[in-house]
Amino acid sequence: MKSFGRHVGIMILCLFCLLGKSSLSYSKPVNVIVDTDIGPDCDDVTAICVLNALQNQGRANILAAMCCTSCPWGAPCIDVLDTYYGHPNIPVGTLKDAGFLADPTYNKGVALNFPHRLKSGLDAPDATLLYREVLSKQPDHSVVVISIGPLRNLRHLLQSSPDRYSPLSGEELVAKKVRLLACMGGRYPEGGEWNFQEDGISAHYVMAHWHTPMQFDGYEIGDVIYTGMRIFENTPLYNPFCMAFANYPGAGFDKDRSSWDPSNALAAVLGVAPLWGRFDTGYNDVALDGSDHWVRDGMDHHQSYLVKRMDDKAVSDAIENVIIHTLPGPYDIDFNTTYYSKDGMGDVFASVNDNQAALAFDRNPSTAWSDPYGSGWIEYQYPDGRCYVISSYSISPPKGYPNEAPNSWSLYGSNDNGKHWTILDIQKNQDYNIESEPKRYPIRKLQMFNLLRLQFNSHHLIRVAEIGFWEHVAAKSRERVRSLLLDRRFVSLSEYGREALNVTPNPSDVLDKRLIWTTSNPKVAQVSSIGEHTAIVTGKRAGRCTITAMSFDGACKAVSHVKVEPSDLPNQWGFNDVNSPHVPGSCSLTNGVYAIRGGGTEIGTWQYRVVDQFGFLHHPSTGDATISCRLLSQTVPGNEAEAGLMFRDNTGGLARFVALVVDARHQLILKWRDQPDGDCNSLKLGTASLPLFLKLERTGDTFTAYTSEDGLHWSSSLASHTGSYLDRMEMGVCVCAGNNMTTSLVKCDKLTIH
Repeated sequence: MKSFGRHVGIMILCLFCLLGKSSLSYSKPVNVIVDTDIGPDCDDVTAICVLNALQNQGRANILAAMCCTSCPWGAPCIDVLDTYYGHPNIPVGTLKDAGFLADPTYNKGVALNFPHRLKSGLDAPDATLLYREVLSKQPDHSVVVISIGPLRNLRHLLQSSPDRYSPLSGEELVAKKVRLLACMGGRYPEGGEWNFQEDGISAHYVMAHWHTPMQFDGYEIGDVIYTGMRIFENTPLYNPFCMAFANYPGAGFDKDRSSWDPSNALAAVLGVAPLWGRFDTGYNDVALDGSDHWVRDGMDHHQSYLVKRMDDKAVSDAIENVIIHTLPGPYDIDFNTTYYSKDGMGDVFASVNDNQAALAFDRNPSTAWSDPYGSGWIEYQYPDGRCYVISSYSISPPKGYPNEAPNSWSLYGSNDNGKHWTILDIQKNQDYNIESEPKRYPIRKLQMFNLLRLQFNSHHLIRVAEIGFWEHVAAKSRERVRSLLLDRRFVSLSEYGREALNVTPNPSDVLDKRLIWTTSNPKVAQVSSIGEHTAIVTGKRAGRCTITAMSFDGACKAVSHVKVEPSDLPNQWGFNDVNSPHVPGSCSLTNGVYAIRGGGTEIGTWQYRVVDQFGFLHHPSTGDATISCRLLSQTVPGNEAEAGLMFRDNTGGLARFVALVVDARHQLILKWRDQPDGDCNSLKLGTASLPLFLKLERTGDTFTAYTSEDGLHWSSSLASHTGSYLDRMEMGVCVCAGNNMTTSLVKCDKLTIH
């Protein structure tokens, strides 16, 4: 009953966070100024998105945002996020000290790829002056200052003198206008933390001279609260949040990051309870080196620090729900749909130097794909059947080599894997200057395509550094969606097969582009949204049903009629998406070759956010058994991609298993889980080159791995593992993408069991 009560509490909490119940929010918007070091870590981006989303919900009013570093890209990055959420007029200030955390990070890429006002931090006003200007205009004791970086701006504010904005000193102005300082800094009850220690002098000074209530969110709070993945999977990829995380080494594409700053922002606006508790007697003693110690003298110094109260996952969900369930905009963006190619979100092919083709889509202008004759082609295919309406495209030859730039080409689009092509654009006699800057070309025939091909007709050596296919995305019309157009009115697939559906709203620039997908018979076919306008239909059993895409307000809908044919798999073989990856997988058999698609983040566990997720072609087994196959090919859209043979207790949860897999780094690995819900262990067995025969043999509770080049002559035992397993298990082929935004395709044959 305790577990049931906890889960009910979490459900209620998430509902409150979504609907804005008064127990989690103030009766009127909270006036806030946010002070961030946006750049050294990416959780600042999550916090800025949370605050902008809360403003769109009417819970917060962002008076200004400050960058507390010398990096010239910090203020523009903040401006991008504000603009994306429809708040382009929020004042943005920046630190004017030289040399303090000045190096660019992900903030530069975000600033260069999204619309905003500030070309550089040089264009932003001095944070101290902006603080004084904004605070002077506010009612007394009305502003919450949210600090999510080093405290240098705050020290400068406290040390500021009377000026044209206010006759008060900085200390007097803060004491008169600020209601609360909500500070992400320190570790409690004592320790050290980066925001304080990076500028210990400032942290020490602020603690001594800030005369308003202070609320501290320590390192220990946000360290175990992970956010990010659900935002990738439930918002469009043109969200600048996605670009920031993808370019931050500590996170990555479709990955999580600890949530020090978002937890502080949420607590500052919505209040501490019920997510956290608060220790509110004593005071924070911060040394000159930034280390902190909470002095417990039993007295009320109007200082407090957060303490853990609710389940970490519940807090993660609450933070992400604020972002996921809030409409950004209005905005107007040109988004490069190939930007995430290097993150596994596209396949690249070429007529020559195919192994180099991905260099034309790797976000690195120093690398290039080359065609020695200038008459070949290069293709880009979006994963999992996604289609985009491309409004323009760009070509960038290597800098300094204008004579190696292509000068003539044709652009084509296809929706049937290249069987039929539609010509989209033709260019002849193009030239480039010595800087070889990228050129953009408009496309007049606006139509959804899954596959794009550039056919070159230059007849000399060409090198292409970067190619971009750009989608124009606007969300500015407040009218309702009048109609929806599906790209396929009829879908035919087999049991365990899948097909993609793409939909276009009319008008295309509505603010609310959200869709609701439903199936008339989930026992026949199911439907899963995998993007803003794409869904995957998966066949479950032979029969007919309809799939409906409906606008979020229910005003209009579009219907596709689905026919599911019987499975082509042998008797007793089935396919499951273990633990429901974001993008469903599939399995088919053609001329003796199994094509298996599997999604998921990894086979294993990592904190509470990542569990086994993969596609599993499986067959029941009892007692001693052996399974073998020839692994022919494997795509690796993520670093944790794996494919191979598995024995598993069942197809759900964190079941016990033993698996022999090949990973994304061509390592052959034996891995296992001996206890339900337990951790995984693994043993590396060397490198593997495909095609390769794999065999996994069970004798009692001992599993032994073998390989072979020809399927006749097997190696001696590579490794064995003995545990305690059920007599009846499922054995088969497992496929994990290592990237929950797409799937890995594995082909195998010679699949035998006995």
